[in-house]
Amino acid sequence: MDAQNFQPMKVLIVDDQSDNLKVLYNTLTTAGYDISLAKTGQQALDHITEYQPDLVLLDIILPDIDGFEICEKLKQDNSTTHIPVIFISARLDSKDVIRGFEAGGMDYIRKPFVEAEVLARVKHHLTLKTLQENLEHLVDIRTEALLKAKSVAEEANQEKSRFLSRMSHELRTPLNAILGFSQLQEQCISKSSGQMYSNQQYIKEAGYHLLKLVDDVLDINSIENNQLKIALQNINVDQAIHTSIGLVKEQAAQSGVKIHFEPSNLFIFTDKTRFAQVVIHL
Repeated sequence: MDAQNFQPMKVLIVDDQSDNLKVLYNTLTTAGYDISLAKTGQQALDHITEYQPDLVLLDIILPDIDGFEICEKLKQDNSTTHIPVIFISARLDSKDVIRGFEAGGMDYIRKPFVEAEVLARVKHHLTLKTLQENLEHLVDIRTEALLKAKSVAEEANQEKSRFLSRMSHELRTPLNAILGFSQLQEQCISKSSGQMYSNQQYIKEAGYHLLKLVDDVLDINSIENNQLKIALQNINVDQAIHTSIGLVKEQAAQSGVKIHFEPSNLFIFTDKTRFAQVVIHL
């Protein structure tokens, strides 16, 4: 990157020595930066508050407020904390360096300064500032996109719930008719009718099983949230398996599949409907 990439980036130079201000002004102006000058700490703070420069070159020793205090004030203010500060001073022992970093400074330039070093450090920190701002902008865009996607997903989920509710209602209507006529048929068929009575029982069991599954569709949100309700009870395994086989034996026969079941006379504590679902899937 050359200096033109930073135009019209603004640099504030704070120094109480006119000669230093003149040299730095000429150096950075020639490089293409928009330069402002301040000779006191208060002038610097007023200028920063009003014009928001992109970077501050800050002398440590000033006639009213020292550079450390100015830097601390900038970093404590949310509107100026993002502005990088480079200290310029002839007083650069280790204590000053540490205090400067603790105050929030980004770098140091020692007096008497070398113009090439000043340009290099200013360019480096403005580059970092630009990259950080671009990254924050991309993060904001990404966050906004995610929020929109979340809103769309929530609306789609609500629409899905409404659809499932309508579908459950539509399925329940013919199922009620099936179960109602099945019960009427049961009254007309005696147990002595053999296969006819057995087939009628399969119809009734299948109807109730399907009705329970339709009810479960309404609990789809609970399933997705791992909050599916179950009703535990002691069940006869043989009876549950026998009923489940009755629901699929015709399909199995059409596919040439023979189902062989040996009674176990076991009882287990589980959810009857869920157990039947497992057996039917098997």
